[in-house]
Amino acid sequence: MIGGTVTSYIVQFVSAMEGEGNEFLVSLARTGFLPVPSVTIQVTYFDNQFNFLGYELFAIVPSSRIPSAENGTWLEVYQTTSPAPLGTTQAFI
Repeated sequence: MIGGTVTSYIVQFVSAMEGEGNEFLVSLARTGFLPVPSVTIQVTYFDNQFNFLGYELFAIVPSSRIPSAENGTWLEVYQTTSPAPLGTTQAFI
């Protein structure tokens, strides 16, 4: 991803089922010792016609917590969602 404090995104639609929760593991590190932006982990649910059903997860990892990969250190962030709302067929992560 672009370095510095430029906003970048990694996003994906995935299949999801109503009533099911999910677990997420995100491993973060930065290259070098330059500043990096904070990271936001978000899950949004949609139905089969892409109608918004709700937000489930919104977690912010401050840039100060993201270690340098040169040290062989990664920050692992675990998050668990509540059950997806009625009508859910996909999640935007």
